[in-house]
Amino acid sequence: AATGGEGGRAPAVEDTGDIQFTMLQLPADTSKAQQKIGTNAPGSKMQKLKNLLERAQEKEARLQELKKTSADKAEAEQWKDTLKQATGEKVMDDQVKLKRAIKAREAQKKKATKKWGKIQKDVTKAKEEKQAKRTENLKKRNDPLYAKEAEKPAKKPRNSGAGFEGKRGGAGFINKKKE
Repeated sequence: AATGGEGGRAPAVEDTGDIQFTMLQLPADTSKAQQKIGTNAPGSKMQKLKNLLERAQEKEARLQELKKTSADKAEAEQWKDTLKQATGEKVMDDQVKLKRAIKAREAQKKKATKKWGKIQKDVTKAKEEKQAKRTENLKKRNDPLYAKEAEKPAKKPRNSGAGFEGKRGGAGFINKKKE
């Protein structure tokens, strides 16, 4: 019941009496779907700029050929672009601007890569410094010279406080009558 259907595809739902099972249909060639760059994927804007530059160069070459063969067709082609611009559509065929944009994007990427490398280097340096400090502190803890400081006798606690008169033991209370 799952095979057949139109165009060699399986039907979306298989009917086996009381229960219906939905079937998952995948495209036959998934490699093209994986190769497609998303609109906001990293590197997609750079790829778009390169494609636009390539198209502009091809268009320029085509116009040069048309000018040699028939000037009327070349002029009509140029008017198409002019009309597109007049209607508000963006025509990105200025090679100088496209090259400048690609160069600026590459410079921006280079700068960001350099900055990220510095950040990574600083993080690594901070980790090493913390580890060195920790190692030093552990050595101090095990060093007998520093251990003597810890063995010093602690100060005797002061027991006097509000509501307590006198010291414990020996002398007794302050206002006790002496004999």
